[in-house]
Amino acid sequence: MKVIELLNSPPGEFFIQRHLRILSKVPELELYPAYWQTSEYGLIKSKNFQTLKELHFFNRNRQSRFIKTFYYLSSAFNSEYYLKRNLDLIKKIDPDLIHFHFAPLAIQLKSHLNKLDVPYTLSFRGSELLINSRLDKKLNNSIIDISKKASGLHFVSNSLKAFFNKNFDFDHPNTRVIYTNIDANLNQSKEVKNTEDLTLIFVGRLHWVKSIGDILIAIQKVNDTKANKKVYLKIIGDGPEYDNLNFMVQDLSIASYVKFYGKLDHESVNREILSADALILSSISEGFPNVIAEAVRLKIPVITSRLKGISEFFNENDMLYYTPGNPTELSKLIIDLSQMSKKEIEQMTTRAFDKSSFLVDEKKHSNEFVDFYSKALSYTSI
Repeated sequence: MKVIELLNSPPGEFFIQRHLRILSKVPELELYPAYWQTSEYGLIKSKNFQTLKELHFFNRNRQSRFIKTFYYLSSAFNSEYYLKRNLDLIKKIDPDLIHFHFAPLAIQLKSHLNKLDVPYTLSFRGSELLINSRLDKKLNNSIIDISKKASGLHFVSNSLKAFFNKNFDFDHPNTRVIYTNIDANLNQSKEVKNTEDLTLIFVGRLHWVKSIGDILIAIQKVNDTKANKKVYLKIIGDGPEYDNLNFMVQDLSIASYVKFYGKLDHESVNREILSADALILSSISEGFPNVIAEAVRLKIPVITSRLKGISEFFNENDMLYYTPGNPTELSKLIIDLSQMSKKEIEQMTTRAFDKSSFLVDEKKHSNEFVDFYSKALSYTSI
């Protein structure tokens, strides 16, 4: 079975790279990672996966000014010049199936799909349904359209699938919930701390949906109390909210407690998580946050907003939950954590770790995707 797996830009998010490595070991699959946001073009030997070749589609917005001018002149004589180049590349592979790791990418490439007689499947991961489609009616309608024409829909959690079925009034016959696979061999060697102070860590895109301001207010509240322990916060990630958050840190007079690290590679992120006392997540909406799964596998306590995508896996005995948008409740939870004994924390993290075994089963992950793809090939769209 030849499958093109389409991502935005190379090499792709770490969890998708892991997925590709797992599926590349399946004998019956001939896998081709493909990228849309790239300045290269063609079928080339992969720089990231030794056994694979990858496709780089022609994207005029990613080309140099000289190349843009050349292709602009070429398209003056043929309005579908760009499209034809990419279709020729796909036809060279002659795939049985195209899988879009992010469903909105299929909307962007709708003109390609309309010209191809190749079934396609979609992955839904959270924000495109829970946030973007609710703010953009046109996107909402486009998601319904591509989903009805797709040969299969993949969701990263049951709660996300339930949200789709309810809000889009559509239950696709070939729907599969397949959880993101997490490395079973994450290094759990935790640094020995020389201080009794509490260090929290946030990892993620600096975006309004993450509601990081709630954490900052909670940090101020805790440090303004007479608690024995001071609380520090590491913020790892970048995004459009950086300036707002940086201003907020100064305005709340908590600059001595908060440090921005920017975007780090995956290994460095895990090392920073291990150096912290707890991971903290304040999102108002999530599909299923991979960083929580990794913190659980690292046996790090988790403080998180109460969201269906998380609570379907872990209950209040496994991690600390608070109501989204309530920094006062969050500050009390941080104080609760600071007062827990080492034994209580170890019991909580062990419970979460034991529940997470299904997230590290590579064989299960590959079998589920192969079965999902196989069913897609025999599916007749509505």
